[in-house]
Amino acid sequence: MSKPAAMQRLGLAISWLRTCAGLLWRLEAKSKGAVLEGDSRFEGRPIITVEPGSRMIFGDGLRLNSATRSNPVACFQPCVLRTLAPGAELILEKDVGLSGAVVCAGKSIRVGEGTIAGSGAMILDNDFHALDPEQGWQNEYVANARPIRI
Repeated sequence: MSKPAAMQRLGLAISWLRTCAGLLWRLEAKSKGAVLEGDSRFEGRPIITVEPGSRMIFGDGLRLNSATRSNPVACFQPCVLRTLAPGAELILEKDVGLSGAVVCAGKSIRVGEGTIAGSGAMILDNDFHALDPEQGWQNEYVANARPIRI
């Protein structure tokens, strides 16, 4: 067997292992409360947090690239998907693709069908802070949140 053929086989084997690991990351997302509607592909382990009383829905055909080599320009961080408060919703519709993107919903974020967001993109519906006259800056996820629809 020639050296290029052997390297191609090795690359395919690594890709297959990455796909198998993706099944584990999908199970982890479900165990945290995310709803997966159909097939999805996770390359690398995303960071997912679903606040109790909130909703996180992944549409059919979702692709999450969190591994460094899962994107031609590389991902410098995993995808980070979080609902931050009870009543918040984060909905990624059919065929959404994220590569190393951050999506955090204090109130509501809906990313529409076929949308892609590249490495380093951030979609945030709040500024994470509120100024209390007596205690200064406090963590706050809902008061300044505004719904986002892409």
